Amino acid sequence: MAPALDGARPSPSDKLPIEDLLENPDHAFDPSPKDINQRALLRRLGKQLDRDFLSIEEPNDANDSFVYDMKGGRPNGPRPDFLKYLRSFPRADGGQVSLQAGRRQRRRLQKLVWAFTYCPVQYAWKDLGVRFWPRWLREGVCWNGKPCSMPPGMTCKPASSVTKTLLRWHCTRSRPAARRRPDCRWIPVQYPVITQCSCKC
Repeated sequence: MAPALDGARPSPSDKLPIEDLLENPDHAFDPSPKDINQRALLRRLGKQLDRDFLSIEEPNDANDSFVYDMKGGRPNGPRPDFLKYLRSFPRADGGQVSLQAGRRQRRRLQKLVWAFTYCPVQYAWKDLGVRFWPRWLREGVCWNGKPCSMPPGMTCKPASSVTKTLLRWHCTRSRPAARRRPDCRWIPVQYPVITQCSCKC
């Protein structure tokens, strides 16, 4: 979703995580307390309300958390293809230096390199503002607190995401000069959340 300047529907965006929306500061575009009927909004979302990523009340734990999908000291999932090239290394003169190590030692080295290049997802609760319901979303970002490649040069970037459905207070008409309230209603929108990061150029 790209910034919405008029309190309307956000437009799609391929950039993750989603940038903060530039909202119209006019409170006429805000839902009134009677528009935020939790029982009705819960019925509207139904089973699409994912409480692992969406919160109606402000979360008690608003701190960042990292998700490490590890198993046996290495990242979970299929082994990256690049690890098979650790049997030899290029020399400055164009030749190759073979890794003089047994099968067990090579596997240990591969596990070490695999863990070094692993990119965890960093999650934090984000307040989307009164024009979204639920108001709080658990957003993922790719952590770049260290190089993820040897030699350094690559960074952790989004590899996969899921979309969560929430409601947006959508106004179809600008506020008129007579100060009548604009026509607004709750509409479902899809909000992408990063779930996996990988080391990329």
